[in-house]
Amino acid sequence: MRIKTGLALVTLSLLSAIAPAKAATYTFEGNNLGGKTRTGDHTNILTTYNNNTNQFTWSSTYTDNGSGPLAEGAWLVVSSGENPRKNVDEYAILYLDGANEQVSIYNYSGQNNAYSYNTEQFLGSTALNVINNGSERTFEFALDATDINNNDSFGDEWKGIAFGDEIGLWFHGAGDLTTSYKQDGSLKTFSAGTTGWFDSKNEAATAVPEPGSIAALGLFASAAAAKRRQRLG
Repeated sequence: MRIKTGLALVTLSLLSAIAPAKAATYTFEGNNLGGKTRTGDHTNILTTYNNNTNQFTWSSTYTDNGSGPLAEGAWLVVSSGENPRKNVDEYAILYLDGANEQVSIYNYSGQNNAYSYNTEQFLGSTALNVINNGSERTFEFALDATDINNNDSFGDEWKGIAFGDEIGLWFHGAGDLTTSYKQDGSLKTFSAGTTGWFDSKNEAATAVPEPGSIAALGLFASAAAAKRRQRLG
């Protein structure tokens, strides 16, 4: 009896140790972020990533500051810590088109410009929600990055769209934006008359363990305790 109970407790301890690391939602939020604000102030960025389901969400708000046109879209590269600005075929680049309410996704060429869509692979698209509130404009979207992250076209360094305890961002607002699309939905044109940017690295993200993992641990503990009470009785 003692041996079986001990095994249950050891197993529970091991599960407790590994479950949060294996399944968690990471969150980064920043307010009044600064950067180059020619397309409005970066009032807020809120992004999440679940390393179990590969669900990625993004929300960013610009506030008109009179220094140029308010952002009508943006391009974005996300890393797990480093500034991803020069990394070839490691990360996805996402093009946010506010007029057509679409996010187009490609592998990032590593060039310090917005033109990866001209030379790189189209990885798909998702809907973009645009919220106008007086002098503020918010862009938000959610996507399942599983197929993007598992793409094997770009070599061993490919990470796609993901972050963990830390996040790096290369985020450029696009004012006076002109876009057009090909028949397959990929970008034909993405051209900004004015750009602003927020570049950052090693920003701390907060981890929230997967509820399912915690629930499973709780059920396991309850079952082990019940069996132990039955044997003792």
